[in-house]
Amino acid sequence: MNASLTIQPARRISTRQAVRTQPPRPVYQAPGRAQRRRAARRRHRLMAAALLLAVLAFFGGLRAASLLLPSGLEVLHTAAQDAAVLFPQSAAGWPEEPPVLEVPALSQADWPTGCESVSAVMALNWAGANLTVEDFVYGYLPMDELWTDAGGRLCGPSPADAFIGDPAGQGYGCFAPVLARAMSQAAPAGYRALDLTGSPLSELTDAYLRHNIPVVIWATMEMRPVETGTRWQLPSGETFTWPAGEHCLLLVGETAEGYLLNDPRAGETVCYDKELVRRRYESLGSQAVALVPVR
Repeated sequence: MNASLTIQPARRISTRQAVRTQPPRPVYQAPGRAQRRRAARRRHRLMAAALLLAVLAFFGGLRAASLLLPSGLEVLHTAAQDAAVLFPQSAAGWPEEPPVLEVPALSQADWPTGCESVSAVMALNWAGANLTVEDFVYGYLPMDELWTDAGGRLCGPSPADAFIGDPAGQGYGCFAPVLARAMSQAAPAGYRALDLTGSPLSELTDAYLRHNIPVVIWATMEMRPVETGTRWQLPSGETFTWPAGEHCLLLVGETAEGYLLNDPRAGETVCYDKELVRRRYESLGSQAVALVPVR
């Protein structure tokens, strides 16, 4: 203890003095007419938005879980609605059973986190693009990185806006909006990519495989349950959680027991149980992309 420190005796003050020393109380001011109007407009907008979401959910639901696609919702539509426009039913009708498409399978052995790009290239080459995975990654795929801010928080973009990391090394992945834009840019003449997120798997097989069109879908590695992964802060301020185990595959057919998928991890066509694939597909927000002919 410092020997020069002097303890001052306590001072007594009267109740009147104590009241005088208190900070003045804030004076309540009723909101003006302009403030009340602005508040009413905000309430009306929120009520209208809630009503719109309820109607959309009733007639088919949102195209993707907002947790997985935090950058906003795209235009709502389903695979069946799109196919009805793209492929008018002929007099002979659609094939009774979806065919098994013989799409050459590609491996992601040289692309540790590049399942999305490998799946996209398989679909693009089926349409006649003649691309390598390297062509697609470094020519069309938007990529971005995570960083740590001054406060030590991990920050970065949404995987709905860019591929997080590098498919050739350390990375996380990307979601349907990113891949659909990149595939549209890389598509051969006469084709465009369509984001089918929100469509049930049964619609994808009925509407697209029946017309010899493979579909890129999001599920998990070896159809294991999705796990909680890395968290980071998005530019909007919200916290995003990466679905660990996320994986992209190319849907090429179905049997009575399962779905046939070109799996980049296996480098071959694999058959997975239908119900299991459905659960993993839905856990990733029912994300899907297909290359369709331009009409």
